Amino acid sequence: MTAATTAQELRNQADALDTAAFESRQRCGADGALTQRSSGLLADEKRLEAAIIERGGVWDFPALFDLDGNLVPARQVEQEFRGRTRRVWRLLDANGRGIGWFNPSQAEDKDRRRATNAKKGYYLGRALAPARAELLGSHITTVRAYAVRTDGGWSADVTVIDNGQRDERAETIAAYRTAWAARDHKAIAALENAADAGSYVAELIAARKSA
Repeated sequence: MTAATTAQELRNQADALDTAAFESRQRCGADGALTQRSSGLLADEKRLEAAIIERGGVWDFPALFDLDGNLVPARQVEQEFRGRTRRVWRLLDANGRGIGWFNPSQAEDKDRRRATNAKKGYYLGRALAPARAELLGSHITTVRAYAVRTDGGWSADVTVIDNGQRDERAETIAAYRTAWAARDHKAIAALENAADAGSYVAELIAARKSA
């Protein structure tokens, strides 16, 4: 996307796009649905870019760690498996060449996922890395704004915020903060349900202030 000077400029542009979408609905109704959807997506992208700028040009991303909490050279990639797309880790050598794969557990239970990953020698954590906002998706109905790493997906020069040693509550709160800033309503609802089951909804709501 075209960079603006400040986060506020981006938010102003997003507001203008929202206004254009509203006016299109008033004039055209459902006949302008594609234009309205496009305007809304561009507005989301600009607001996410504004949030990235305000965080110093970085965003919260998954990262791979060994069982001692050390960052593992690895890049997260999408892989097709049995007709579905899943995210796996490409393990890298010192020169950035692929040397293997790590397929994280797909178990629904978080504790089981963590235990299964640990048996393979890894923990999943999170790190702050350079980012920009992009619209990604295979169809207009699935496209949304994402924060995308600008360092190629791997760099040792990141700020670790969770080396996999932290508890599930902290991971949920970090994910919620990211989802709230991106206005990912589906993810927000799922994370709020998880927090409700664990009786820490208040902590989750408080995380909105730093998103």
